[in-house]
Amino acid sequence: MLKQRGEGMTAFEIAEVRSVDDPLGQRRVQVAVGLADPKWARMAFPYASRDSGWLLLPEVGDEVVVVIVNDGPIIIGSLYAATGGLPHKATPATKMFRSRAGVEIVVDDDKKRLELRTPRGACLSLDDDARSISLADGNGNRLDMTDEGIRLHSARRLELTCDGELSITSGQDALIAAKMALAIEAINASMVGKVDVKLHGSASASLTADGQTTVKGAMVMIN
Repeated sequence: MLKQRGEGMTAFEIAEVRSVDDPLGQRRVQVAVGLADPKWARMAFPYASRDSGWLLLPEVGDEVVVVIVNDGPIIIGSLYAATGGLPHKATPATKMFRSRAGVEIVVDDDKKRLELRTPRGACLSLDDDARSISLADGNGNRLDMTDEGIRLHSARRLELTCDGELSITSGQDALIAAKMALAIEAINASMVGKVDVKLHGSASASLTADGQTTVKGAMVMIN
């Protein structure tokens, strides 16, 4: 039971979490050992400091390891059930945190990969072996950065906006292709080809202006 044996520290006890709603707001956890009356216990964390630290409280019904220090119980760890309940297949190379709702942080030492995942398919993956970073949202939208470059895919609509100047530069060829309509609109628009400019319509083509239209060249051929 939760009783002090002499001064200082007692043997470890396995207790059951009864409540995490500390009436004093001190992040204590109510625990009970066997039929003993529940007691409020402080939690031991890897890092606990003023206005900063690590905060992970157990769930009601969990088993925890308790030790008595100066008449007060302190929780020093949690225990998985003997069967089932593990969030992931245990391997020395895999470190994992999984919340009750299914949010996961997975570290794979074999593949040198860190993943953050949500139950509905959102995922951030940093893969050192593949030298890649991937971001997906579960809707079919995805951003991939690999040794071949950057690929951004939208399952539906993609919009780029900025309040200032927008510049797109390519060191080689640039291609803009649309299976339906393509519209370019600006107060003033210009297209410059340092060697050649071609405008072609497979069915028809038109050049119109509400004001003056000028066609000028060293030689103008109209067929």
